[in-house]
Amino acid sequence: TLTFTITVTNTGNVTLNNVTVSDPMITPNSNSCATLAPGATCVLVGTYVVQQSDVDNGSITNTGTGDSDETPPDDDTVITLIGSNPALETDKSYTSNADEDGSGTITVGDTLTFTIVVTNIGNITLTQVTVTDNMITPNSTVCPVVPVGNTCVLVGTYVVQQSDVDNGEIINVAEGDSIETGPDPDSDIEIVIISGPSPVQVPLDNKWLFLLLLIAMSGLAAGRLQQKR
Repeated sequence: TLTFTITVTNTGNVTLNNVTVSDPMITPNSNSCATLAPGATCVLVGTYVVQQSDVDNGSITNTGTGDSDETPPDDDTVITLIGSNPALETDKSYTSNADEDGSGTITVGDTLTFTIVVTNIGNITLTQVTVTDNMITPNSTVCPVVPVGNTCVLVGTYVVQQSDVDNGEIINVAEGDSIETGPDPDSDIEIVIISGPSPVQVPLDNKWLFLLLLIAMSGLAAGRLQQKR
């Protein structure tokens, strides 16, 4: 809450009548003095609550007016600067696995869902906020306006490739951007660990086992025949 004081001074050499001091932006917005002798003053003190639009503009322009029966209106304008701090934060998360093969783990062909949330953590409204992630589908979204504290969200999917399984992980980078901030310098990285498949044991077929046994027995019989000769 800002306080403004508007002072009307009689700078002439005659008494002024029905002097009014007004400022439509503040509360109260007017005061009046029935008469005002030369050199005397008529004062209005009022308050104003800063709006988000003021912060977005970076300043407040306020005009007070003095008037009387004997003089034309006289205006005075004051500009109050407001510091702006545009900022956003990008947060990315792996949210689900469709697990098409029902393995209960992340495997080739599984569809993963990622959610990227860009939050306006500054003190001004952000415009043309974009959320991008080149790895997922869809890979971007745009929010025309994101007020302070609000978010812009992108949800997309990615199908696991054999190369991901070979690497043992998926590294995914997302970025938030806006006209007021430029790209988020701390682009969020999500790493999804993929457990490699367990070694597969191939059982020996019974017929091959029987064949090996016959070969061994044949070798043994041949050896005995040679001994008899």
